[in-house]
Amino acid sequence: RGEISAEGSYSVILRNGAQVFATGVTSHNLNLHDPDTILQIHISDQSSTTWSKMAIADTLSIRNGATLTLVNKSVRADNLGSLGTVIVNGGTLSATGQAGSYLTASSISAANGSSISLNTIQLDGGISTVADALVDTVNLTNATVNGNITVNTGDILNMTSSTVTGTVWMDNSSLNIRGGTNAIDTLALANNAKVTIDNGATLNVNTTGIGFGSDMQINGTVTGNVTLMGGTATLGSTGILTGNLGIQGGTLTYQGGRVDGDLSFLADPVGNSVINLESSWSLGNGKALAVNGDGTINMGSNSMTSHGLTGNGDLTLTGSGTFTFDKTGTHTGNIVLKDSVSITALGENYGMGTSGSLIAESGEHTITIGKDQSKGLVINKGSTVNLVTTRDLEWQGLINNRGILNVEVGVSPLYLTYSGSDLGDLNLTQGEVALSHWNST
Repeated sequence: RGEISAEGSYSVILRNGAQVFATGVTSHNLNLHDPDTILQIHISDQSSTTWSKMAIADTLSIRNGATLTLVNKSVRADNLGSLGTVIVNGGTLSATGQAGSYLTASSISAANGSSISLNTIQLDGGISTVADALVDTVNLTNATVNGNITVNTGDILNMTSSTVTGTVWMDNSSLNIRGGTNAIDTLALANNAKVTIDNGATLNVNTTGIGFGSDMQINGTVTGNVTLMGGTATLGSTGILTGNLGIQGGTLTYQGGRVDGDLSFLADPVGNSVINLESSWSLGNGKALAVNGDGTINMGSNSMTSHGLTGNGDLTLTGSGTFTFDKTGTHTGNIVLKDSVSITALGENYGMGTSGSLIAESGEHTITIGKDQSKGLVINKGSTVNLVTTRDLEWQGLINNRGILNVEVGVSPLYLTYSGSDLGDLNLTQGEVALSHWNST
């Protein structure tokens, strides 16, 4: 039981399967060179003093299957020392501390199938993996990294109850949030990166950007804002996002989770902005869908409720479900209907917005309204709109009918007030239509 010390400019090299147990290393360089070479460092106490710690001035090299295991068994030690510049190339580095333990490194890099594990310890320094043919793995358990982490092609970062105070950059790699409460200052996903947040796990993150080809699976809780920028995300049935969700290109698949912040299609998208509904969705906290850039919602047979509608982009709805607006909206773009999507707007005036048009591009659609609406109505050739009213109200927008318009007035009359409209083929099946200031064909 003792320390390894190399004075002056000398280095310590362990090779040919050497296995050493010590309480510390002081050296300019420490090289663990060969398979089955194992160095175990147990920081411990002797009498009233703490036994030696790690003090690598320059480079710690762990190569070719070698292993360095660092464990804090001291009841007094918190500073476990410095590892210098750490190069793990086909080796294993494991550091286990206790509450208050911390370790310093200029940098840590992993390559050629290396493993880095930090458990109940704080690391002051950054970690990076090297893109190569073998998978490098970084495991953080009850750990804090005060620095940045870069995980490159094919490599894996696993976090359990851990914190990264800097940026985590994922490039064609995988981040798994396994359990507990975790925190990342900034999460950037590029080039087919994958993130999975397990059920019951929480990720607190200030900003998350999901780039082209990258994917985020949210089955636990994510705090902070998430922006799709050409990537994909799935909000699972147990998933919770407490911040805002913006789609600036890419696809969100909704399976029944919850978004507490704003849901937005953002301007200047990278490709198409799409939401696929695999479950019905009523936006929480009285939120209105913001359509600041063009977006598409593939509803399937599911329903969706937005408490009004805002923005100036075009919203396209496909499938056979029903989209409900129950509050006043300020949207000025178009709403395009395909397949057999239905619209319901009963709660307050102008739920669909104040201008733009409701366009039946194809298929047959039922539009049920109980309050005044000011959007135009465009019915393309070959399309059918079944317009149903539940009280006397005004349709204030321009009507341009090239298809079929069936009108069922529940409480008469329905006032059509926009001069110059073209009713086309209109079938009044019930009630009374009143033409106010009408100059129609």
